[in-house]
Amino acid sequence: MSSYDLPQTQAELRSTFALVRLQIVSPLSLLVSIGANLVCSLFIKPSMADISRSHPTLVTPLSLFIGGYWLVVYALQIGLCLILIMARSEETKDTLIRGIGIRFSIANWLMAGWAVFFTMQFSWSFLVAEVLLLLNVLNLASIYLTLHWHAHSHKPLDWIFIHVPMRLMLVVIWSVDIIDNGFIVLGWEARDEARYAKYALQACASIAVVNVVGLLIVFFKRDLVWAISATYLLVALLLKRPKPTTVVATIIIFLALYPLVYLSALALHRIRTRDGRIRLEEDAILARTEEDQRLAIAGGASNHHSSAPPAGGAAAA
Repeated sequence: MSSYDLPQTQAELRSTFALVRLQIVSPLSLLVSIGANLVCSLFIKPSMADISRSHPTLVTPLSLFIGGYWLVVYALQIGLCLILIMARSEETKDTLIRGIGIRFSIANWLMAGWAVFFTMQFSWSFLVAEVLLLLNVLNLASIYLTLHWHAHSHKPLDWIFIHVPMRLMLVVIWSVDIIDNGFIVLGWEARDEARYAKYALQACASIAVVNVVGLLIVFFKRDLVWAISATYLLVALLLKRPKPTTVVATIIIFLALYPLVYLSALALHRIRTRDGRIRLEEDAILARTEEDQRLAIAGGASNHHSSAPPAGGAAAA
């Protein structure tokens, strides 16, 4: 059934209405999010980049890298909206309706709100911006979990334009935006270079916490997108100077761990797969052996019974 075929059942009717709703709300929310970030970045003074420079922290990334990252995220989300409009496969529709649903629009509305409150530069507005980021992490984490039940390896476009942008958005908010905005809220800023190492311990702990969670996800989910994006964001953090030696060392450690953990997860998965295949083959061989023995025993008993003389013939003899 295409996107505009008349539904035949009540379930199809609900799915059609849900898809149409997403086709209207999702592109609108994306336009609002892009528009809010463009206005706050280009047309308002001070811009978001200016505000980041005036509120430097030890966990502030290089703005050029972050700008390029969000450009990729929004480009992939435009592709998601195109898939949403042109979806014909039932598997793709199910992924869009139940895998992400209205939560995609909520994520973009929250990012638009974050840009507005961050640009206002009041203490309370930074706090509101932090709350919006935390809510978005919960929202995107729920999308991340449900999308694992709607992964179709034979649909690469669905993976690129549905799964990837949701993961990229979750990683950047979790790994960078929350801790950077949080440091501003708490007043842990590094404006004075003579005292820029004052909050080095807090920076190391924050970087460690978000990246330990990331490493666990990479290991247990074998998530290549998370590994690559987290590595990219760590490079963005590393290139933003000055930084204390302890913070630089923490970043370098996790830069080394991400590829190592991902490759270890792949190797462990292959070993388990191979062991499982060998165990299945051994079980099949054992089953065949037991079946052959059973048939041999049954055949021997049958031959012995047929070769024995009849009881009546023996008596006559």
